[in-house]
Amino acid sequence: MSSIISFGLIIILSFICLLSIALYLTKTVEDFIKGINLILVKRLRIGDIVCVNNIEGTIENLSLKTITIKDEQGNYHYLRNYLVKQVENKSRNFVFCPVKVVVPKEKDITETIKDIKETIKQVITETNLGNAILDDFEIYSIDKINNNDFCIEGKIKTNSCAKELVKKEIEKRIRNISLNTISMRIN
Repeated sequence: MSSIISFGLIIILSFICLLSIALYLTKTVEDFIKGINLILVKRLRIGDIVCVNNIEGTIENLSLKTITIKDEQGNYHYLRNYLVKQVENKSRNFVFCPVKVVVPKEKDITETIKDIKETIKQVITETNLGNAILDDFEIYSIDKINNNDFCIEGKIKTNSCAKELVKKEIEKRIRNISLNTISMRIN
């Protein structure tokens, strides 16, 4: 009698486990299909300004499973793709090239911001990328990180087809002026 109860209990527990796995995989498959739809059909890219499910901001990360949006207040919104019901891409003809500069605490932040803006002006005047940059560098946050450094985050509005070229040129020029005193990453 005891072995019949144990066997029945094992079958019930196995069924519950399989049901849980099936439900999880259903959402994962939905995420994957919706992710392909967002990337290929909706043509969303990192840096696009979007309104997704009434959350407006810039796409910071886009994968087959999730989308990360940073709003104007600097808040991050993480959405599983299967939850995305409404998408409005507000940057069809342009994208934002996110810029993230890590500055040691010894450096003057105001001078660094001035250097970044001057570098962008140089790219506009000295290269053939001048028409690709549509607006000035815009800062949206300055945060203190690890008690030693500051992180300046901003964006540059560019033509959608020239984002990568602009990013590479600005990154190269800022690295040249920093003389390895500024750790920089451009997304």
